[in-house]
Amino acid sequence: MPPTTRAPRNRALVIADLVVGIAILAFALVLAFVCVNILGGPGLSAACTDTAGCDTGALGTTTLIATAVIIFGFAAGLAIFVVRALQRRWAWFGPLIGLVVIIAAFYAAAFIAGQQLGPGGNS
Repeated sequence: MPPTTRAPRNRALVIADLVVGIAILAFALVLAFVCVNILGGPGLSAACTDTAGCDTGALGTTTLIATAVIIFGFAAGLAIFVVRALQRRWAWFGPLIGLVVIIAAFYAAAFIAGQQLGPGGNS
């Protein structure tokens, strides 16, 4: 099968694609910093006490894994954006995928921390 050529893209749409992608990446970066700060801060580990029946090891592991997944989510969104932009294809959805991964990782970690800390949060 002979290679097909793609139709030239509209310049305004290319610029809009890049601007939207960069805006989503910037928001994802700020959100990732906030999520990592909330999860890695001293408040979460201080709320977990031995008398409350909280497993500090499980909470620490959850925090580390969630932080790693949040960083991976941002890096994957950035990588997809750069590769697709260099291929001159639509690239705005890459950062959106990374943003979804960041949000999912944060809420999964918050759910596990809530299970460890109990209904009152002990904070």
